[in-house]
Amino acid sequence: MKKTTSIILGMMFIGALVFTGCKKNYTCECTYNGTTTSYEYTKVSKKDAKASCEAANIGGYSCSLK
Repeated sequence: MKKTTSIILGMMFIGALVFTGCKKNYTCECTYNGTTTSYEYTKVSKKDAKASCEAANIGGYSCSLK
């Protein structure tokens, strides 16, 4: 019985990682004229957050994903 319970709990843990492992929260920090502003990206892939953050590097803004 203990072995079955351990296997079921293990499968539930792995399932939770599969559904939440790809999308996380990221912060984009932008600096302009010495002022830093942070933008939060919630539940997005790192690739999408990075692309969006780097797209903000216009007009004197310097942005990077943290």
